[in-house]
Amino acid sequence: MGKWGLFSLSIGCLMIIFAADQKAGTYDILSLITAGFFIILSIILIRKEKRQKISKN
Repeated sequence: MGKWGLFSLSIGCLMIIFAADQKAGTYDILSLITAGFFIILSIILIRKEKRQKISKN
């Protein structure tokens, strides 16, 4: 897997964890949307790199 794909996936997962407000029991919607964007971006990057490796062989 690509470095940038894994990096953006980890950033997205960390943003989901930190989007929660423990005292109120709510989530920050903007942080969740941003985290979702990073996760979708990482999936696209990982699939793109896998396709490039398959086409080289």
